Amino acid sequence: MKERLTNIHFEIIRNSICTSREIADSVGDFILRCTTDSEFAEVAVALMKDDKDEVFTLMKKILNEAIWYMAEEQSEEGDSQEGKSDYDD
Repeated sequence: MKERLTNIHFEIIRNSICTSREIADSVGDFILRCTTDSEFAEVAVALMKDDKDEVFTLMKKILNEAIWYMAEEQSEEGDSQEGKSDYDD
């Protein structure tokens, strides 16, 4: 169930990046938090080699991972809020 919810959040975030500056900024924050120095180094090496296909592939991977982490976090927040509402009665 949680993975399904995460997949839904992933698609919502991915489809909203182009239309929402706030979501794009949030994804940017996740990229900075979740991407390792070695992943950024791989992109830098590909840029220096002028290998545009490799740069695109690496950046797409980084972007998708950041969106996935963001979706997982939102799914966890949703789970914790559902648990709280049970106690409000």
